[in-house]
Formats: sequence, C-alpha cells, structure tokens
Amino acid sequence: MRILIIDDQEIVRRTLQRYIEQRGDTAYLAEHGRAGFELLEKQPIDLILSDVRMPDIDGISSAPGPRPPF
Repeated sequence: MRILIIDDQEIVRRTLQRYIEQRGDTAYLAEHGRAGFELLEKQPIDLILSDVRMPDIDGISSAPGPRPPF
C-alpha cells in the first residue's frame, strides 16, 4: 500500500514512516498540505494520513466530502 503522511512535525512523520515500512508498505512524506497535494499529482496514493492542524492547509479542509460541524 502507498501511504502519504502529511504532518508539520518531523518526529510524527518519521515515526509513522518507520511503522508503515515495517509492515511492508511504502510511505511518502510531506511536511505541509501543499507539498502533499504536489505529491498526489505525481504519485498514486492509496491512503492519506494527515495532521488536522497545520500552518498552511489543515487536514479537514483538504479532505474531500462533507465537513464535520466544528
């Protein structure tokens, strides 16, 4: 499985990357939402793990579909 990790904290990205790769999956890392979108244009991705609060684009507003009422 190809998994994109979008998080502004490097320790979170690296920890998830180690876990994903130990399972035999492929991890792609992006430090913010815009970098994640750029990666999506270049690479087929099966799953996105995204931080909810980031400086540029948060994980909720970047997700497709209905939004929860916050």
